[in-house]
Amino acid sequence: MNENPFQAVENKEEVKSPFTHPVMVKEEGGKKKASMWALMVALFLAVIALIVILVFVLAVGGPNNPVLSAWGIDPYALKETLKLILQYAFFTISSVLFLLLIIGVFLTLMIKKENKVKKRSALFLSLFSFGMMFFTVMVWIGMYSWIDRFVANAEAPAAIIEISPSDQEIFSMEPPIELQISAENLKKQWERKGKTISEFWWDLNNDGDYETRTQNVVFTQQFRNSGKITIRLQMVFDDGGFEQVSREIRLPDAVYDYFPHDGKIPLEVSFDASKLTLTDDSIIEYSWDFTGNGNFDEITKSAKITHTFHQIGTYDVVLKTLSSTGKVFTYTAVVKAFGGTGVVEKIEPVIDVYPKTSGEAPLALKFQANKSASPYGNIISYVWDFKDGTPPQSSQSVDHVFQKNGKYIVELTVMDADGNSATTTEKIVVSKPIFAPEAIITNSPALLEGVVPFTVQFSGEDSLDKDKDIISYSWDMNGDGKSDVHESNFQHIFRDPGKYEVLLTVLDSQGNESSTFVTVQALQQDFQANIKVNPPSGPVPLTVQFDASASQYALGNIISYEWNFGDGESQQAGAQMRHIYKKVGEYEVKLILHADDGATSIVTKKIFVRSPVVQSCFTSSDHKIYFTGKRDQDVIDFASTCSRGNIIQWKWRFGDGGTSKDRSVAYVFDQPGVYTVTLEVVDIKNTVSSYSDVIEVLEK
Repeated sequence: MNENPFQAVENKEEVKSPFTHPVMVKEEGGKKKASMWALMVALFLAVIALIVILVFVLAVGGPNNPVLSAWGIDPYALKETLKLILQYAFFTISSVLFLLLIIGVFLTLMIKKENKVKKRSALFLSLFSFGMMFFTVMVWIGMYSWIDRFVANAEAPAAIIEISPSDQEIFSMEPPIELQISAENLKKQWERKGKTISEFWWDLNNDGDYETRTQNVVFTQQFRNSGKITIRLQMVFDDGGFEQVSREIRLPDAVYDYFPHDGKIPLEVSFDASKLTLTDDSIIEYSWDFTGNGNFDEITKSAKITHTFHQIGTYDVVLKTLSSTGKVFTYTAVVKAFGGTGVVEKIEPVIDVYPKTSGEAPLALKFQANKSASPYGNIISYVWDFKDGTPPQSSQSVDHVFQKNGKYIVELTVMDADGNSATTTEKIVVSKPIFAPEAIITNSPALLEGVVPFTVQFSGEDSLDKDKDIISYSWDMNGDGKSDVHESNFQHIFRDPGKYEVLLTVLDSQGNESSTFVTVQALQQDFQANIKVNPPSGPVPLTVQFDASASQYALGNIISYEWNFGDGESQQAGAQMRHIYKKVGEYEVKLILHADDGATSIVTKKIFVRSPVVQSCFTSSDHKIYFTGKRDQDVIDFASTCSRGNIIQWKWRFGDGGTSKDRSVAYVFDQPGVYTVTLEVVDIKNTVSSYSDVIEVLEK
């Protein structure tokens, strides 16, 4: 027999509707249900009001809210938490109201029209549920949007390396500079992502090696360098992963003493780097670049040096220090040199003419511009225009013959290394030839080239004069424009190597002159020994290439090279040698050159061999194995034989909690997984280096 499922609903006496409207119900049970509905509405409104008040109280003021400060609440975390609470709370309330709406609509459709009271109750339930649900959704959307905007600065802080004091304050300080370095915001950022940083590795000296390791997010570091430096941080996570960030800072210049800082040229400045001491090391070499061009002018072991600046300008004086352990620091200072009374403050070309600026055609003259000067740089270009139709000449000293009589305005243009140029002129008067003498030089030996001391016999007695009345012979032996000898026939010894232009000027009784010159080449007699060393210093074991092939001997040939490397080893071989220094120390290399005439020469060089820089390294027998559970089959061998330096301690971490202090280890992983194996080594100077590799233990 089919029964009407809503028969009980149609029977007023058997079943009472729980959804009867309070106004329609007169029975005592109906009043209780009306009170229950009122209580539910009040409770619903109270929950919403409580959430609104909580959000409003905690949100007002953002990160500066005193409640947040007192409780130590992170504004960003609060914002995300409130959004999460709203999502769960309003979703739950909306879901309940939607369920009541469905029930109300269902009952409204199913109850017969004759039962008006119950049908109105079901309709009331539907409308009430829909209204409350719509209100709840609107409040939900409004509060979510408001919380998302309630504090502009309640966002995650910038994930950067923080420095204190500020960059501007740092640049006004005097070295050494002490900085507080913080990775606090970086730590917060990764904690919000659910990752925990176990260790911070810092590179603080631009060498690419993370030599400083700490678990603290804030620490203090002293810097002695100057100029730009990049601070690098590698964050190591608990799960074995890592991330890297960096920040560039500018440290103030000049941490060594020098005086004066500026002055008139020629400016002599004393530099003193003796205050540049290292707490755990010593400086063994000072390299000075006085012009800032990247080339070091002086390399000394002394911390004090004096240099004279001869030209106007601003100079960046760069000092590079080398410590006994190979550490290199660079420092910069600024020296300003300017002009003053009696100092050339602009480029000045100067023409000197020998023997004089006038004479008969053909007139042979010597022009020199060696007295030209520039306060800003060396003069690098000389251009002569003789205005007689001949091509210009480009040299500091030139010889020229004017073939025809006339007046000539000789023009000289000079330019310095900075591109500054200037022009000057000199008037030359060439008259018609008369019965003037003709200067002629004879010499013995005929070839004016020899090694010093080089003896030459000079004579001007073959000079010609139609009147045969030459009354004076004047010899300039060194090209300085002054007469050194007044004899017609004499002997001269050239004792210093060089190129000499010997000028003879003859004078007759009518005052007519004639000049001529010869060039003498005085060569170096002794050996010109030259050793090129590459490199002159480095860590042990140090392989050095020696090259003495540029050595020369003017009187003969070099037939053998005898090498003494300063470490107890010697060898007689060729001009090019290769030698390995196996111990730390300072070595004096001595080379004895033997010539074919029995002559010898000795030249020495210094070699500096430093302690090796510690470098962690290891190899493994396998990078990927399949786990069997049998210890004799799952073993992996780790060897640190490729590590460098005077290592006294080995620390292994195998990524699964296992450790070891042995130099080489045979290790078994108890479970499959991906493990980061790290070897940390420490040398005799407590310098730390580490190296990591990944091992995969796979399930079969």
